[in-house]
Amino acid sequence: MTYPVNLIIPSSINGNGIASFAGYNIANVKLTGGASVTAGINGGNNTGNISYPGISPKTYYWIGGGGNWNDPVHWSFTSGGPSSSCVPTMYDDVIFNTDSGFSTGNNTVNGTAGVSVRNMTWNNAPSNPVFNATAFVYGNLYLQKDMTTGANTTFNIQKYTVNDPVTNRYMNFEGQKVYQLSISGNDNFYLLPSGSSAPYDVEVAATLNFDNNALTGTMYADGRKIKAGEFWLGGNIVSIDNALLRATTLNISTKQPINASNSTVYATNYNGRYNNLGNINHFFGKVYKEGTAIGDIQFINTGTFQVNAGDIRFYYTNKAGNVAINTGSNITMFDSFTKLIVTDSFAYNRGDCDLVLNFTGQGEITLYSETILTEPVLLNSTV
Repeated sequence: MTYPVNLIIPSSINGNGIASFAGYNIANVKLTGGASVTAGINGGNNTGNISYPGISPKTYYWIGGGGNWNDPVHWSFTSGGPSSSCVPTMYDDVIFNTDSGFSTGNNTVNGTAGVSVRNMTWNNAPSNPVFNATAFVYGNLYLQKDMTTGANTTFNIQKYTVNDPVTNRYMNFEGQKVYQLSISGNDNFYLLPSGSSAPYDVEVAATLNFDNNALTGTMYADGRKIKAGEFWLGGNIVSIDNALLRATTLNISTKQPINASNSTVYATNYNGRYNNLGNINHFFGKVYKEGTAIGDIQFINTGTFQVNAGDIRFYYTNKAGNVAINTGSNITMFDSFTKLIVTDSFAYNRGDCDLVLNFTGQGEITLYSETILTEPVLLNSTV
């Protein structure tokens, strides 16, 4: 527990009225007395004339094999060198490499109290090391292909403050599977390709969240393969063409329209606009409905929409060049405002009489293809 502190410093201090606490993280401080203070890190809940120029970054190297992140014996200022007797802060860079001392059975880094760094780099650390922590990364993140993350390992990639200048941020997961991944801030985020044989550039077991609140960030992920349980794709600009996205639920609310005509999405649920601030004109080349659960589909805009399993339920306005139903499915139009507009073809790709079990709802399906229908189909009951 951190208790509040009344810090009384007269304006005559040091002859210039300035007191320096360089390198300190101060929190719950009430400054009075007329002086000004400089401190390294703003721990929050401070009042008075206090400035925070930050702390000059240091580079730490992990040494001594497996252990706890907050144990100073595992950190050195040189690769394979002696202990620094210090632990990295959120302003520091950390490196795991061939001199980190990992061996079979002695290769796990645990961050039980949480981890905060500027840049984190894993580079040829031996014996398939395991990183097991919740990490806050304020710079760049580079994992290595021969490693593992713990079952609950989470990465939060964010800015120090919202007023920091826009910068380029780089992330390379080397195909690793993490539990959760959150990316936020108005920076330019580059998802780099994996050099491993992993099927995805990054795989997130639970939730992948890209700037789904402020909608200010920019993501560059062209050509990437991404898998997530739930994928919240926000931000201001997203460049994600020639990509493959696989998620149980894909929620999109990017401010500027996404044009990914060469990208493919595999999902059970597709929400093309989950936030009223988001755009509704995102376009993906192909969207495949996967999974046996009912798929909720809204604001979809695609060249091809194909149902491979399970029932589907449409909301709002949906557009597709081609629709293919490859399974026995109940298709529901949620209400009278729901629309499905098909410009080229609506095909049942099996000869089963029971392929479409029920068309239900009060919405509208408009088929423009001359080979099918030229007039809207209005649904107001089970067909």
